[in-house]
Amino acid sequence: MASGYVAAVFLGQSSFEHSIAAPWFGLPAFSAWPGLDLSAAWGHLPLLLAFAMAMMASAIENTGNIMLVQQISTRNFHRVSYDKIQSGLYCDGLSKVLAALLGTAVPSTYCDNLPLVEITGAASRRIGVCGAAILLVLAFMPKVSGIVLDMPGPVIGGFLIVMAALLFHAGVGLVSLTRLNNQHGLILGLSLAVGLVAGSGSFFPGMFPKNLNPLLQNSIAMGGFTAFFLSTVAHLMPKRGFSGVFRPDKAELPALLALIAEHKKRLGLTQKEFNALTLCCEEIFCYMSEAETNDRERSMTLRVSRREDGWFTEMVCGHQMDDVNNFIMPDSFFKATPEELNHLGLILFTQFAKDVKHIEISGYSYISFLI
Repeated sequence: MASGYVAAVFLGQSSFEHSIAAPWFGLPAFSAWPGLDLSAAWGHLPLLLAFAMAMMASAIENTGNIMLVQQISTRNFHRVSYDKIQSGLYCDGLSKVLAALLGTAVPSTYCDNLPLVEITGAASRRIGVCGAAILLVLAFMPKVSGIVLDMPGPVIGGFLIVMAALLFHAGVGLVSLTRLNNQHGLILGLSLAVGLVAGSGSFFPGMFPKNLNPLLQNSIAMGGFTAFFLSTVAHLMPKRGFSGVFRPDKAELPALLALIAEHKKRLGLTQKEFNALTLCCEEIFCYMSEAETNDRERSMTLRVSRREDGWFTEMVCGHQMDDVNNFIMPDSFFKATPEELNHLGLILFTQFAKDVKHIEISGYSYISFLI
């Protein structure tokens, strides 16, 4: 930033009117509060939709940011804690509501500094606390705000180039966390294309009323709406699959195996694939049943669907347990403990199943895998 200011001075593109007039210390300007307008009209609807989609996009972005920062900053990282994601989204939503009521800039989380965390290895929570304290102090230093306001346009452009590059790097890393298929690629590509066209202002120009411009010329809103619509259509499209609900009791195992056998032909399973799916479902069902408490009124759900890359299976129960990916093969079966031998089935399960994920949120466990 200093070199940018020096270059701007030599090129005659600098102006320090804000920083010279501002005092070193002072209170923030409270006179700019716009107040609350409770009137509603149809002209507000496009703006409301644009803000709603922007907030939804922000929530999705924050979810990815919290996932990434857990992966980067946690020692011996095993899996994402979705309970922490819940807490982060609650905090972010509360800060947005307070910012809207006070008429100030809406806060958000940014992933452009996550690559810096990974590069430097500085991931202590105390750094975040110190950063928040510094920002709080700077709010009462108008001179610093004036220096930022006087920043020349080319210097801001230089910052934006670096931020865009880091954001692209972090975004690609977030997308690569999930196995992408052709359907995901189509949704991602169309949403990006619609967002770029909308941001350029060439989205069917002159065909819609001007009061729709806040929506139709907003790249985030239009790209988000496209992704939301296409994802909803993809979710509602008929799929070859089945589902069943069982009690978390091993006595229900024959009924689960019978349900899979009943739909073998419908899913197009070969005998080898059918055996692998049956053994994997049996192992996870028994593992979930063993981890169940004395409350036998809860249920366990099995969902199997055919996808382009295999047979996606998800099992859901209303209690938590150890991560299914945590168990490793013992060094020697002759010296293995009874507990290690008891988990041998789960170790073999991870050899047959692909893309195994164990998610826990709000007291529920979701174990999914691909055959």
